Amino acid sequence: MSLMNFWKERIKRIGCFDYALIKLSCIAFGLMLAAWIPALTRINGFWWLLISIILAIKPASVVFKK
Repeated sequence: MSLMNFWKERIKRIGCFDYALIKLSCIAFGLMLAAWIPALTRINGFWWLLISIILAIKPASVVFKK
């Protein structure tokens, strides 16, 4: 069994609730980083928006690709 097949089988077991928990854990990690590095909270909101859009391009292209 290749590593790719191993992860494909594991991903099939994840449900919507599990995805939500993963998202919440990522948000909590981001808040923890902001607490540890206060300079992150001083960054203008425009830059956070720009970073989030850039990070969303690849998943969005996969979802909306014909």
